[in-house]
Amino acid sequence: MFKKTIVVLLLFFSFTMPAFAQRHQLGLFLGVANYNGELNPAPINYRFIHPGLGIIYRFDKSKFFSYKASAYYGWVSGNDAQSKDSFQLKRNLSFFSHVLDVSGEMEFNFFPYQPGTGEVFCTPYIFAGISIFHFNPTANLNGHEYELRTMHTEGQSDTYSKIAGAFPFGGGIKLSVGQVVNIGFEVGVRKTYTDYLDDVSGNYPDPSKLLARDGSAAVGLSNKSAQSSESLIGRQRGNPNDNDWYVFSGFWITFNVFSVGKHACDAFPHFKY
Repeated sequence: MFKKTIVVLLLFFSFTMPAFAQRHQLGLFLGVANYNGELNPAPINYRFIHPGLGIIYRFDKSKFFSYKASAYYGWVSGNDAQSKDSFQLKRNLSFFSHVLDVSGEMEFNFFPYQPGTGEVFCTPYIFAGISIFHFNPTANLNGHEYELRTMHTEGQSDTYSKIAGAFPFGGGIKLSVGQVVNIGFEVGVRKTYTDYLDDVSGNYPDPSKLLARDGSAAVGLSNKSAQSSESLIGRQRGNPNDNDWYVFSGFWITFNVFSVGKHACDAFPHFKY
Protein backbone atom coordinates (compact mmCIF):
# COMPACT_ATOMS: atom_id res chain seq x y z
CA MET A 1 0.00 0.00 0.00
CA PHE A 2 2.81 2.41 0.91
CA LYS A 3 4.68 1.74 -2.38
CA LYS A 4 1.48 2.37 -4.37
CA THR A 5 1.04 5.68 -2.54
CA ILE A 6 4.57 6.78 -3.51
CA VAL A 7 3.95 5.89 -7.19
CA VAL A 8 0.65 7.81 -7.24
CA LEU A 9 2.23 10.88 -5.66
CA LEU A 10 5.18 10.87 -8.07
CA LEU A 11 2.78 10.65 -11.02
CA PHE A 12 0.78 13.50 -9.51
CA PHE A 13 3.94 15.62 -9.28
CA SER A 14 4.83 14.99 -12.91
CA PHE A 15 1.38 15.98 -14.20
CA THR A 16 1.04 19.06 -11.99
CA MET A 17 4.51 20.54 -12.49
CA PRO A 18 3.43 22.90 -15.31
CA ALA A 19 0.63 24.31 -13.17
CA PHE A 20 2.54 25.62 -10.16
CA ALA A 21 5.55 27.73 -9.34
CA GLN A 22 8.71 26.34 -7.78
CA ARG A 23 7.69 27.86 -4.46
CA HIS A 24 5.36 24.89 -3.93
CA GLN A 25 6.58 21.55 -2.52
CA LEU A 26 4.85 18.19 -2.21
CA GLY A 27 6.25 15.17 -0.43
CA LEU A 28 6.24 12.38 2.11
CA PHE A 29 7.16 11.89 5.76
CA LEU A 30 8.44 8.64 7.28
CA GLY A 31 9.34 8.30 10.92
CA VAL A 32 8.01 7.34 14.32
CA ALA A 33 5.27 8.37 16.74
CA ASN A 34 5.26 8.26 20.51
CA TYR A 35 3.06 9.46 23.36
CA ASN A 36 3.57 11.13 26.73
CA GLY A 37 0.94 11.00 29.47
CA GLU A 38 -0.22 9.07 32.52
CA LEU A 39 0.81 5.69 31.10
CA ASN A 40 4.18 6.96 29.86
CA PRO A 41 5.38 10.00 31.82
CA ALA A 42 8.92 9.73 30.40
CA PRO A 43 9.58 12.12 27.47
CA ILE A 44 11.24 9.31 25.49
CA ASN A 45 10.64 5.60 26.02
CA TYR A 46 11.79 3.25 23.27
CA ARG A 47 9.18 0.67 24.35
CA PHE A 48 6.38 2.93 23.14
CA ILE A 49 7.82 4.11 19.81
CA HIS A 50 5.75 3.11 16.77
CA PRO A 51 5.81 3.79 13.00
CA GLY A 52 4.46 7.04 11.61
CA LEU A 53 4.03 8.31 8.04
CA GLY A 54 2.45 11.25 6.28
CA ILE A 55 2.10 13.61 3.34
CA ILE A 56 3.34 17.22 3.22
CA TYR A 57 2.53 20.35 1.24
CA ARG A 58 4.78 23.39 1.72
CA PHE A 59 4.50 26.89 0.29
CA ASP A 60 7.68 28.98 0.53
CA LYS A 61 6.37 32.46 1.27
CA SER A 62 9.89 33.89 1.36
CA LYS A 63 13.45 32.79 2.01
CA PHE A 64 12.74 32.80 5.74
CA PHE A 65 9.06 31.84 6.06
CA SER A 66 7.06 28.88 4.79
CA TYR A 67 3.52 27.60 5.29
CA LYS A 68 3.10 23.85 5.71
CA ALA A 69 0.03 21.62 5.63
CA SER A 70 0.43 17.98 6.59
CA ALA A 71 -1.49 14.81 7.39
CA TYR A 72 0.30 12.28 9.60
CA TYR A 73 -0.81 8.82 10.67
CA GLY A 74 0.77 6.78 13.45
CA TRP A 75 0.32 4.51 16.45
CA VAL A 76 0.74 5.40 20.12
CA SER A 77 0.60 3.28 23.27
CA GLY A 78 1.43 3.16 26.96
CA ASN A 79 1.66 0.44 29.57
CA ASP A 80 2.03 0.73 33.35
CA ALA A 81 3.59 -2.74 33.48
CA GLN A 82 6.65 -1.38 31.64
CA SER A 83 7.27 1.29 34.28
CA LYS A 84 9.58 1.24 37.32
CA ASP A 85 7.26 3.55 39.25
CA SER A 86 5.44 1.77 42.09
CA PHE A 87 2.16 3.69 41.56
CA GLN A 88 2.05 2.75 37.88
CA LEU A 89 2.91 -0.88 38.57
CA LYS A 90 0.03 -1.13 41.04
CA ARG A 91 -2.39 0.66 38.69
CA ASN A 92 -1.48 -1.73 35.82
CA LEU A 93 -3.37 0.05 33.00
CA SER A 94 -2.51 0.08 29.30
CA PHE A 95 -3.82 1.44 25.99
CA PHE A 96 -3.23 1.52 22.25
CA SER A 97 -4.54 4.02 19.71
CA HIS A 98 -4.19 5.04 16.08
CA VAL A 99 -3.69 8.79 15.59
CA LEU A 100 -4.58 10.71 12.43
CA ASP A 101 -3.18 14.24 12.65
CA VAL A 102 -3.97 17.11 10.24
CA SER A 103 -1.87 20.24 10.85
CA GLY A 104 -1.28 23.72 9.51
CA GLU A 105 2.01 25.34 10.51
CA MET A 106 4.31 28.27 9.83
CA GLU A 107 8.03 27.58 9.54
CA PHE A 108 10.87 30.00 10.19
CA ASN A 109 14.23 29.35 8.49
CA PHE A 110 17.30 30.59 10.33
CA PHE A 111 19.13 31.10 7.00
CA PRO A 112 17.67 32.51 3.72
CA TYR A 113 16.78 29.09 2.31
CA GLN A 114 16.42 28.90 -1.49
CA PRO A 115 15.47 25.41 -2.69
CA GLY A 116 16.42 24.55 -6.25
CA THR A 117 19.25 27.09 -6.44
CA GLY A 118 22.98 27.01 -5.85
CA GLU A 119 22.75 29.61 -3.10
CA VAL A 120 21.69 28.90 0.52
CA PHE A 121 20.64 25.25 0.31
CA CYS A 122 20.62 24.18 3.97
CA THR A 123 19.08 25.65 7.11
CA PRO A 124 17.78 24.71 10.54
CA TYR A 125 14.15 25.75 11.12
CA ILE A 126 11.45 25.95 13.76
CA PHE A 127 7.67 25.81 13.40
CA ALA A 128 4.36 26.18 15.22
CA GLY A 129 0.72 25.97 14.24
CA ILE A 130 -2.54 24.18 14.96
CA SER A 131 -3.62 20.52 14.67
CA ILE A 132 -6.80 18.49 14.71
CA PHE A 133 -6.44 14.78 15.38
CA HIS A 134 -8.53 11.62 15.58
CA PHE A 135 -7.87 9.01 18.26
CA ASN A 136 -9.64 6.02 19.80
CA PRO A 137 -7.90 4.32 22.76
CA THR A 138 -8.39 0.58 23.10
CA ALA A 139 -7.28 -2.04 25.62
CA ASN A 140 -7.32 -5.80 25.98
CA LEU A 141 -9.27 -7.69 28.65
CA ASN A 142 -9.38 -11.49 28.77
CA GLY A 143 -8.35 -11.77 25.14
CA HIS A 144 -10.88 -9.24 23.83
CA GLU A 145 -10.16 -5.71 22.62
CA TYR A 146 -12.46 -2.90 23.77
CA GLU A 147 -12.91 0.75 22.81
CA LEU A 148 -12.23 2.42 26.14
CA ARG A 149 -14.19 5.60 25.46
CA THR A 150 -17.45 3.62 25.33
CA MET A 151 -16.67 1.91 28.66
CA HIS A 152 -16.74 5.17 30.71
CA THR A 153 -13.90 3.76 32.81
CA GLU A 154 -13.86 6.76 35.17
CA GLY A 155 -17.63 6.99 35.47
CA GLN A 156 -17.92 9.85 32.95
CA SER A 157 -21.47 11.01 32.36
CA ASP A 158 -20.66 11.70 28.69
CA THR A 159 -18.57 9.84 26.13
CA TYR A 160 -15.59 11.97 25.14
CA SER A 161 -15.05 12.80 21.48
CA LYS A 162 -12.65 10.97 19.16
CA ILE A 163 -11.66 14.37 17.73
CA ALA A 164 -9.48 16.84 19.63
CA GLY A 165 -7.20 19.79 18.97
CA ALA A 166 -3.49 20.17 19.58
CA PHE A 167 -0.76 22.80 19.47
CA PRO A 168 2.11 21.55 17.26
CA PHE A 169 5.62 22.96 17.54
CA GLY A 170 9.15 21.79 16.93
CA GLY A 171 12.12 22.12 14.66
CA GLY A 172 14.45 20.42 12.25
CA ILE A 173 16.85 20.88 9.40
CA LYS A 174 16.17 21.05 5.65
CA LEU A 175 18.49 20.53 2.69
CA SER A 176 17.98 21.29 -1.00
CA VAL A 177 19.34 18.55 -3.29
CA GLY A 178 19.63 19.76 -6.86
CA GLN A 179 16.77 21.68 -8.46
CA VAL A 180 13.92 19.35 -7.53
CA VAL A 181 14.43 17.50 -4.25
CA ASN A 182 14.45 18.67 -0.63
CA ILE A 183 15.16 16.38 2.30
CA GLY A 184 15.00 17.01 6.01
CA PHE A 185 14.58 15.74 9.53
CA GLU A 186 12.20 17.18 12.10
CA VAL A 187 10.74 16.61 15.54
CA GLY A 188 7.13 17.78 15.87
CA VAL A 189 5.63 17.86 19.36
CA ARG A 190 1.85 18.03 19.83
CA LYS A 191 0.47 19.41 23.09
CA THR A 192 -3.12 18.17 23.03
CA TYR A 193 -6.25 19.71 24.48
CA THR A 194 -7.48 16.40 25.87
CA ASP A 195 -6.40 14.16 28.74
CA TYR A 196 -8.13 11.10 27.31
CA LEU A 197 -5.71 10.07 24.58
CA ASP A 198 -4.83 7.21 26.97
CA ASP A 199 -8.30 7.06 28.63
CA VAL A 200 -6.73 7.94 32.00
CA SER A 201 -7.47 11.31 33.61
CA GLY A 202 -9.40 11.40 36.88
CA ASN A 203 -10.47 9.09 39.72
CA TYR A 204 -11.76 5.55 40.11
CA PRO A 205 -15.58 5.35 39.83
CA ASP A 206 -18.14 3.48 41.90
CA PRO A 207 -17.98 -0.06 40.41
CA SER A 208 -21.63 -0.82 41.15
CA LYS A 209 -22.79 2.17 39.10
CA LEU A 210 -20.31 1.34 36.33
CA LEU A 211 -21.51 -2.29 36.28
CA ALA A 212 -25.15 -1.24 36.00
CA ARG A 213 -24.44 1.17 33.17
CA ASP A 214 -21.71 -0.45 31.06
CA GLY A 215 -21.30 -4.03 32.25
CA SER A 216 -18.60 -6.17 33.83
CA ALA A 217 -16.04 -5.46 31.07
CA ALA A 218 -16.12 -1.77 31.96
CA VAL A 219 -15.39 -2.57 35.61
CA GLY A 220 -12.47 -4.80 34.60
CA LEU A 221 -11.01 -2.19 32.26
CA SER A 222 -11.42 0.55 34.85
CA ASN A 223 -9.44 -1.29 37.49
CA LYS A 224 -6.69 -3.74 36.55
CA SER A 225 -4.90 -3.49 39.87
CA ALA A 226 -4.82 -6.18 42.55
CA GLN A 227 -7.00 -4.03 44.81
CA SER A 228 -10.78 -4.33 44.90
CA SER A 229 -12.72 -1.72 42.93
CA GLU A 230 -14.73 -0.83 46.05
CA SER A 231 -11.57 0.12 47.96
CA LEU A 232 -10.48 2.47 45.15
CA ILE A 233 -13.67 4.55 44.81
CA GLY A 234 -12.71 8.23 44.46
CA ARG A 235 -8.98 7.58 44.59
CA GLN A 236 -6.58 8.96 42.00
CA ARG A 237 -6.42 7.13 38.68
CA GLY A 238 -4.85 9.93 36.61
CA ASN A 239 -4.02 13.64 36.64
CA PRO A 240 -6.73 15.80 35.04
CA ASN A 241 -4.50 18.89 35.23
CA ASP A 242 -1.93 17.56 32.77
CA ASN A 243 -3.14 16.91 29.22
CA ASP A 244 -1.54 14.27 27.01
CA TRP A 245 1.15 14.81 24.36
CA TYR A 246 2.27 12.97 21.24
CA VAL A 247 5.24 13.40 18.90
CA PHE A 248 6.00 12.69 15.25
CA SER A 249 9.74 12.51 14.49
CA GLY A 250 11.41 11.48 11.27
CA PHE A 251 12.66 12.21 7.81
CA TRP A 252 10.80 13.87 4.98
CA ILE A 253 11.33 14.36 1.27
CA THR A 254 9.60 16.97 -0.89
CA PHE A 255 9.71 17.85 -4.57
CA ASN A 256 9.83 21.40 -5.90
CA VAL A 257 6.99 21.83 -8.36
CA PHE A 258 8.14 23.98 -11.29
CA SER A 259 6.32 26.30 -13.66
CA VAL A 260 7.07 26.94 -17.32
CA GLY A 261 7.93 30.27 -18.84
CA LYS A 262 10.53 32.89 -18.09
CA HIS A 263 10.42 32.23 -14.33
CA ALA A 264 10.73 28.45 -14.64
CA CYS A 265 14.25 28.47 -13.22
CA ASP A 266 13.72 31.39 -10.85
CA ALA A 267 12.95 29.89 -7.45
CA PHE A 268 11.82 33.09 -5.76
CA PRO A 269 10.90 35.67 -8.44
CA HIS A 270 8.88 37.92 -6.13
CA PHE A 271 10.25 37.15 -2.67
CA LYS A 272 10.64 39.88 -0.10
CA TYR A 273 12.36 39.41 3.22
